[in-house]
Amino acid sequence: MDDIPEDYEMIESQEANIESEDISKIQVWLQPTDYAAESSEFHSHLYSHIPETGLWVCETSQFEQWRDSDKHASLWIKGPPGVGKSVISAAMADYLRNIGDGPVLYFFFRYIVDGNHHPRGLLCDWLAQLIPFSPRVQAILQPLAKCILEDVTDGDLWDYILDGLRTLPKFYCVVDALDEMDQSDKIISCIVLMILLHFDPNQQS
Repeated sequence: MDDIPEDYEMIESQEANIESEDISKIQVWLQPTDYAAESSEFHSHLYSHIPETGLWVCETSQFEQWRDSDKHASLWIKGPPGVGKSVISAAMADYLRNIGDGPVLYFFFRYIVDGNHHPRGLLCDWLAQLIPFSPRVQAILQPLAKCILEDVTDGDLWDYILDGLRTLPKFYCVVDALDEMDQSDKIISCIVLMILLHFDPNQQS
């Protein structure tokens, strides 16, 4: 990666909160999708959710085990197209956000939407969603924001996400429609997602 500031290693080893204005600047630098917009895939699916429906998933023993146990890191919801998996995923992400016991990182793949079919979009969205909760990520990205984003590799972005998650006592990651991810990147990205699904925040790299 070119043009990395010389003080990067020193800053990376620190953990310090930065001003909200600086966090906003870093989020803009990450060029995420409009994940918080009313027109986003998340809100589009969430608004399709009928109140008092769908959240039965959150009352199942499987969900409670996934939510409460450190030993069950992944929860897969599968079914044929059109049965409402994306709506349930959005409702579940909103439910977890309302619980408020940890940040919720989410991404909804959508092949026909620019920015929502490449795994790099997930990486940038998750970092933008994670940075308000992680002084570690703030310290890593603040000096990097002086560089060109395209010079930062996908592997580096994954590392920054994992570094930030290691500092959190609890977090949730919600990913929808993996089948709509770019075919050329699917194998590598699924491998990395599997690593994340079995990620132990207490294990240091």
